[in-house]
Amino acid sequence: MALPFFYLSAYDPGETEITLDEDNSRHVIQVLRMQKGAPLQLTDGKGWLLTAVISDEHKKKCKVAVTATEQRPARDKKVTVAMSLLKNTSRFEWFLEKSTEIGVGSIIPLLCQGRKSSIFARTGCSRSWSAPCSNPSRPGCLSCISPRP
Repeated sequence: MALPFFYLSAYDPGETEITLDEDNSRHVIQVLRMQKGAPLQLTDGKGWLLTAVISDEHKKKCKVAVTATEQRPARDKKVTVAMSLLKNTSRFEWFLEKSTEIGVGSIIPLLCQGRKSSIFARTGCSRSWSAPCSNPSRPGCLSCISPRP
């Protein structure tokens, strides 16, 4: 069975003990009911994959001890998707979630006529690289993007 996977907003490669944020702490301790010594994985979205064990099972400030670190290289092939922002933000969030799961490298939200821009959240799955979202662009601006080899 795969280890539970969590996102860190920042990671310093020298850290040996990390305090999880309140949302992750609550999920680990109350939802998953993990206890001291239970293993889990963490990523910062920039290639770092950490394996850690729970050292203090506090429901708001859970501490984990890092047992292994791995810096994963970026993928050789990167897929960029340009998509119009949708009126229904939950559909765009669903698109972001699914595109991250299948390995899309970056996402360019487009501002098209008749559509309102909205704030969207990134989601992830068990990948150690996040897909960066560019600032919204007008469709005519895509001519400046050249394909990568």
